[in-house]
Amino acid sequence: MSKASKETYVKQLNTGKPLADKERIKAYIKSNPYTHIHRMKIDLRISHQTLTARLSDLLDNGCIEVAMVSKVPRQSSLVSRFIIQENEDKKLSNRVSRLKEKKIKWLKKGLELARLSGKSIEELISA
Repeated sequence: MSKASKETYVKQLNTGKPLADKERIKAYIKSNPYTHIHRMKIDLRISHQTLTARLSDLLDNGCIEVAMVSKVPRQSSLVSRFIIQENEDKKLSNRVSRLKEKKIKWLKKGLELARLSGKSIEELISA
């Protein structure tokens, strides 16, 4: 992260912008269940990077969930469709699942890096 990016992030935190963005996104998903990123970007007039960062935060907190993944007509790409999660037990379950997914993802990246570099995980960590 560049110095300018860090300064912008701190400024946004001080103004409450990330929180406001999350609330706008949650309200949008609540009124438009099964919506997807492309639609939210247009309707909320929010950058892709900001939107995906806030969605990631909401997914980490268990507030929203990916309801389904569908193929875009006439394209090979897939889109995630989101819904609000109101049930507190399900929110907790979502948070735990998300943490496990992230942990596994990072472990796989570490193992792949070790394989590509020809070093052990211990050697990479101590470097």
